[in-house]
Amino acid sequence: MSLSANRAWLLRRGVPDYGPVPIAHGTPASPTPTGRFTVSWRDRDNTSSVYGTPMPYSVFFAPGGIAFHGDDVRTASHGCVHLPMALARVFFNRLRPGEVVQVVPWRDRATPELSTTARVVHSSRLTSLFVRGGR
Repeated sequence: MSLSANRAWLLRRGVPDYGPVPIAHGTPASPTPTGRFTVSWRDRDNTSSVYGTPMPYSVFFAPGGIAFHGDDVRTASHGCVHLPMALARVFFNRLRPGEVVQVVPWRDRATPELSTTARVVHSSRLTSLFVRGGR
């Protein structure tokens, strides 16, 4: 797997169950936070309170209103994870509050590849693994 591929997966019991799917993420100025989070809430028709833009099929998982949501994957975000609309609907329908989201940082070409299997959170619950790609 390439960490510079900008892809996300849904996992069940630590095994990829859906994906990889294309994503876009934050910029260096507005990065997507990395670490282990839990889904806090969902909103099918959310509008950003900061930017006033639509965030359809939002699945909120990190402080500051960071969510998976439908948007153009060719455009970097202010920290959220953009998914194509049809895929955002899948993530929305599959992820529930309390489920785990693991955001793995990208590594530049000068550093060794990050082992994604070590980053998977093994659980009987549905989990999501997000691998943040580099440029």
